[in-house]
Amino acid sequence: MRLFSLAYCSTATKPLTLSDVKKLATKASANNQLSIITGCLIYANKQFFQIIEGSQENLNLLFLKIAKDPAHDKIKILYYQQIEERLFPNWGMGLLETARTREIVKKHFEKDFQPEEFSPKQAENFTTDIKKLFFI
Repeated sequence: MRLFSLAYCSTATKPLTLSDVKKLATKASANNQLSIITGCLIYANKQFFQIIEGSQENLNLLFLKIAKDPAHDKIKILYYQQIEERLFPNWGMGLLETARTREIVKKHFEKDFQPEEFSPKQAENFTTDIKKLFFI
């Protein structure tokens, strides 16, 4: 099976609490495991940044659901590419909220978390830094 990775960002249509986001990630993780999709999610300042990995067909189906979800606005695909291996092989949907994540955010953003400003290469670099932080 050929693997793909899709990174996107969006704006939440309403502010979410940490509890709301944890519930969202838990539900996504359960659903993603059924479709053999892995990835991670970061949420801050009403901004989502999510990486999803899996087959092209499953990613397309999932992204169509995300695009139709009224909880998202201003959805922007940052990159969609074939990959050799998963960056997050054991995460149905990891929610990143640790102090270490804040350090990565500070490294990549001058002010607040604004992933919509990423170029595809910047999004890849951000993703690589997340992988290094949690898995190396």
